[in-house]
Amino acid sequence: MNNDTEKILAVWIEPLGEDYWMNPEERFTIATKTAESGDSDEVPFDVVFHDRGVSVWVNIGYEAVVRDQSGTEVDCGHPS
Repeated sequence: MNNDTEKILAVWIEPLGEDYWMNPEERFTIATKTAESGDSDEVPFDVVFHDRGVSVWVNIGYEAVVRDQSGTEVDCGHPS
């Protein structure tokens, strides 16, 4: 996911209720752990764009991991 705007972009990971904030020109990778079988026909995420940012709904797995363009895991929470 890329923030090609000139503003900070809010990204919510649902239904976990986690919020992440992308600076302009920043890039995030969001991944989830799938079941051992990996045979699900369901897509891992649904992405919804709205006037307050982006919501990423996790459909498969128990958690989502958000990483920046360097591969470093990003902490949940508002920017300082």
